Amino acid sequence: MDSQSAYARACLACSLTIETIGQASISKHETCRSAKLLLGRNEFSEPVLQAHLGQVMKRFSLNAMKIHRRFMKEGKTTISLPNDKIQLLISNCPPDKLLIFLKTLVGKLAKHTTLPPAKQVTARERIFACASNDSFTEISPLCDEDVQCVRASTKHPSATPTGTKSIKRKRDGEMASDEKENAQPGGGKGGSKVARRNISLTRSPMELTRDQYRVLEAITSGKNVFFTGSAGTGKSLLLRRALGSLPPEHTFATASTGIAASHINGMTLHSFAGIGSGKASLNDCIALANRSVVSAQWKKCKHLIIDEISMVHGEYFAKLEAVARVIRKSEQPFGGIQLIVCGDFLQLPPVDKASNDSKKMFAFQTSAWRRCIEKSIELMEVKRQTDSSFIDILQQIRRGYCPPLITKILTQTAAHRLHIHGLQATKLSPRNDDVDEINDNSLDCLPGECCVFTAQDSDPSMSKRLSDLCPASKEIRLKKGAQVMICKNIDVKEGLVNGTRGVVIGFEKGSSGFPVIRLLNGKEVTIQPHNFTFKYSGGITLVRRQLPLKLAWAVSIHKSQGMTLDLVEMSLGRVFEYGQAYVALSRARSLKGLRVLEFSAQCVKAHPKVIEFYDSLETDSN
Repeated sequence: MDSQSAYARACLACSLTIETIGQASISKHETCRSAKLLLGRNEFSEPVLQAHLGQVMKRFSLNAMKIHRRFMKEGKTTISLPNDKIQLLISNCPPDKLLIFLKTLVGKLAKHTTLPPAKQVTARERIFACASNDSFTEISPLCDEDVQCVRASTKHPSATPTGTKSIKRKRDGEMASDEKENAQPGGGKGGSKVARRNISLTRSPMELTRDQYRVLEAITSGKNVFFTGSAGTGKSLLLRRALGSLPPEHTFATASTGIAASHINGMTLHSFAGIGSGKASLNDCIALANRSVVSAQWKKCKHLIIDEISMVHGEYFAKLEAVARVIRKSEQPFGGIQLIVCGDFLQLPPVDKASNDSKKMFAFQTSAWRRCIEKSIELMEVKRQTDSSFIDILQQIRRGYCPPLITKILTQTAAHRLHIHGLQATKLSPRNDDVDEINDNSLDCLPGECCVFTAQDSDPSMSKRLSDLCPASKEIRLKKGAQVMICKNIDVKEGLVNGTRGVVIGFEKGSSGFPVIRLLNGKEVTIQPHNFTFKYSGGITLVRRQLPLKLAWAVSIHKSQGMTLDLVEMSLGRVFEYGQAYVALSRARSLKGLRVLEFSAQCVKAHPKVIEFYDSLETDSN
């Protein structure tokens, strides 16, 4: 069962700042870095918020409450209580838990406003109640009845009186929230305003599988976890849920490559570690990590996520573990940092041009791995493909098996003609040079002038580094008829996600001239610039604003990891690496949308050491 499919108790651990607003400015400022918030009811059955600040407890009435939700995804929000001239600044809170807390708060307040009016409470009774601070009953979890109350109230907004205007101020660079960004469950003296549906009370449709739930449970219990699984088993989804369950201030999301890091809004593992390539001696690596900015990052970290672990060399992983213990002055595994490690060792292995296959070392082969990882879980349920026969083919290829029947089935796909609504199949190639040549030549062959879109980078001196990290290029050249791919999750509900294919059918009129693309389902959408944000070493944040598009006549196999392609063509005669054929084939959603050229059983390879490792996991995953 998904831990978030049912709403949890209304309790929140966070950092809390309480501001009392004076006539023209803040007159009082109180901060607690380890606060606990509880939602409950007072002796008058009214929803109240109770804050535990160490040994001190404070209680707040929720009349005229407004929620400023601009930075909820970063674990931050502000609750304004205009009647009491108080603002509660919440931060460093696990984003998913914050969302559940606010859903419960909004739902319970909405239900409270629909109840028949109770006995009028006098000012004297309220004063004595506040003085005693004794009566407090923790509120029950949000139920379907509460959700229905909110939905019913939003259908008739004119029936509710107008509440007090919110107190507006800037916080951490946040622009003052306008009315569209606020949920307003409270009311003024004349009544209570029912919450708008800006904080959706709809349960997430993405239910976790049993194995995914076990992983999330292990993470929230503080264990060092490695979770793995074949392509399409929901590793990326689970990684995002893990990030949502941890406090942002002390959690660092990293990946072995810049593209993988961009998918989790993180940084590369090398940027976080600050030890360069790791080829230097251990003492030199420690000296590099001891630089003030880098060491501060190591000491601040309590939870470290490493995605695409299969591409991290074992020697580098071992040095990281040793550096962590020295910098953090702790002999605990990895210096006491909780590790959440994700990836599939049966996909792409570490890139090490200096080493041959006999010297290739995976992270799981090191003593550091055995010392650190407490729980290993393999996800078994494939969600990307629905055809059980195709899933079975991919599972066999993943483990290096390619019997004659599979060879025959995949060879027959060469006859497929993949062309729908003007979309052509994306070609997967093992070499970046081939990809660039195919895309550039295909674009040049189209008639008409190119429209050029140049990115805006927050730091122009770091543009080259941003180009290494960002899936969107500094400069994008497009023409009508260009085959393109969305390279960022724009709107998951509408299917505008990383890997969605389209063809440019024109450009908007006017100064913007943004491209209009037709998707596989025939829908036409205009693509506008989006921000790509990256965390860099030393707490620096880099931002590139660019169209979330890339040319898609061809994509490299390495850069296709994590993508789901409806129409894909590949020539596997030149694959050269373990797992490379499997990574390419597993991008396809179905056999019908797949065309394979130059295929033979020799294309399929799985590293024998990795097979041994996964065989050993079978007994540990229960």
